[in-house]
Amino acid sequence: MLQRNQENGRWFCHVLQLDLGRLAASLFGAECHRTDGNGAGLANKGFACASLSQESAELKVSSSALGGDGVSSSMVVVDAKEFGARYNARSTARRMQRSPTKVQEKSAVTDLPICPLHGVTLAFMEEFGNTHKSKVSQENFSIGGLCFHIIKPLTMFKGGKLCISAEDADELLSYAEVGFRQDLKDKKKQPCFITMAHHFVSHAWRYNYSTFLDALETWDAQKGGGVTTYFWVDAFVVNQHIADSYPMEWWSTRFAQAVGDVGSTILVSMPWEDPTPLKRVWVIWEIFCAYQTGARFDIAMPRKELDGFRAALITSFPKVQTALSKVDVELSSAFHKSHQDMVHDEIRRTIGFTKLNEMVQLRMTRWLIGMATSELQSMKENATSANWKDRMGLQDNLARMLRESGNFTGAEFYFKELLAEVESKQGKDHVMAMSALNQLAVTLQKGHQIEEAMDRHRDCLQRRRRILGENHEETLQSISNLAVLLSLRRPLTVEIFDEARSLYSLAVKGREATIGAKDPRTLYTQSNFARFLSEAPVPSAELFAESEQLHERAVENLTAALQQGHPLTLASLHNQACSWIDRCFHEEGSLTGKRVDTAVEQLRLVHKLRIEKLGKEHPDTQQTEKKISEISNLQKQMEKDGANHGAMEAFGTWQELLQSVGTRYMRVVVHMASGRKKWLEERHGEGVTLPSRAR
Repeated sequence: MLQRNQENGRWFCHVLQLDLGRLAASLFGAECHRTDGNGAGLANKGFACASLSQESAELKVSSSALGGDGVSSSMVVVDAKEFGARYNARSTARRMQRSPTKVQEKSAVTDLPICPLHGVTLAFMEEFGNTHKSKVSQENFSIGGLCFHIIKPLTMFKGGKLCISAEDADELLSYAEVGFRQDLKDKKKQPCFITMAHHFVSHAWRYNYSTFLDALETWDAQKGGGVTTYFWVDAFVVNQHIADSYPMEWWSTRFAQAVGDVGSTILVSMPWEDPTPLKRVWVIWEIFCAYQTGARFDIAMPRKELDGFRAALITSFPKVQTALSKVDVELSSAFHKSHQDMVHDEIRRTIGFTKLNEMVQLRMTRWLIGMATSELQSMKENATSANWKDRMGLQDNLARMLRESGNFTGAEFYFKELLAEVESKQGKDHVMAMSALNQLAVTLQKGHQIEEAMDRHRDCLQRRRRILGENHEETLQSISNLAVLLSLRRPLTVEIFDEARSLYSLAVKGREATIGAKDPRTLYTQSNFARFLSEAPVPSAELFAESEQLHERAVENLTAALQQGHPLTLASLHNQACSWIDRCFHEEGSLTGKRVDTAVEQLRLVHKLRIEKLGKEHPDTQQTEKKISEISNLQKQMEKDGANHGAMEAFGTWQELLQSVGTRYMRVVVHMASGRKKWLEERHGEGVTLPSRAR
């Protein structure tokens, strides 16, 4: 039962109830305890309280510990939305653990062994590696190799002494249990193991052991806070003699609960361009558990790998984008095929690969944006003339990442700030200023700020033509972007169509001559041009034939160059399917038949992959979902109206038919709102205000 302090507005709970502060502590790490009915701390315990700020949307959690030396306090400030998200995630995980499955009864789960939460120090792991490196081959100097050749033999006991065979042993322990028994200390005189780790480490067992430690040391130096950090590392913490025998029920309950209890997961990831862990089924499962339990998520890289990644953030957004597009958890594997099948079956039973791909992708994207934002803030705080160009490059790539993730507002902010600073320092005609202007125009275009985007595109094109010349790659980029924007104008008049077609032709021919016919930028322009031709205000067989040829080239070469799941490839597949629909309706006056079925099937594939790569709420995903829905609604409407040819006679194009269906839908909405308003007025009197959804 919550009780509020009228003086400070904070909430307390009676001693038998869980208070808000304790809940927040469990999610964010504050040390909180129960209070008595008056909000005072219990004897020899402590107290916690929490307040929610409506103005700042922050949840402030303060805690104090009472002892003989007085009171020590701490405060944690967290975002209220994040608090809610973590609460919901943990609630979901608890419900999953409580819900028995076909192969798992609650009593069986209770009988499963608890997953240990022990942590090990970096100093001990370094000593361990130095001590045993000479005892294994270079190939076996990995977590997996050391586990098999060193850790297992050192944790088998008979009569309290090491023995050489598991069959002879009367005790098979984890290395942590051995450490506790022997009270091991590291070179810093700290206990090698503690009962509760600070961070759960997810990694691939094939990593070189020194490289693995380098990643954790680099992470700890930046984010460890200067205190001894204890890491949950499976090879040391889990009993390796019996871990392989655990059923999937253990991994989906006890193990998942342990990930949530630790509350922080660090993924050791390398190489950054194509991370090995994201191909390992157990790492995917660990990321899934972190997501389900609401655990914090971070990534650790060795120093050299991190430097390369930071350089890419500054200089090459396409490299980062391509790396993200490679993630596909359905392709993850394990050393034991039985383990792979076991985890894959559980994924299918619970979340499904499409949803899991989306979750992993969003986690990686969120971390990536957070990393870039943090780097940019650090560079701004330490701004010098020497790092100015790198800072501008990083801000440009961060804004692009935000735009491609669907955050147009954030991208617009950074691009406008970037444009203002570059123009102020270098002048409006500098290539960096024109690049920032172009990217801002594209962002405004994607955010549906069409008029401002049009002005910015024309301004940029005029500058680039004057400064760089007609055939420069960046001028051709502006020509292509302006053509795309013009093609989105509705109604698409003959005059607008002719202007856009001329620009598209210039862009395609120019890019083929300058950067090559198979460059992804050229192919993407071809795909957009092909889609545009199929939407001509005066369609013809010649235009559809030209469109088809361009689509075939774009899809085939983008798939070969980038792979099917890359955003540019998915855009070309979406465009091609939409053009097929246009052509079928024009030539046959129907939305039925094999060609339409093929187009819809391709759109469904694009929708699935866009969910996995971009997320269900991303504008591009929504675009494909909307197109599939539109086609389905039109098919139903045409079937209802009678013969397909009758619909064609009534409407010149299927876009006109779609507009008609939309008009009918809005009439129904208005009619329903009018009826509800009338009912409310009859019940509550004149002048009643409708809820916003009913207006």
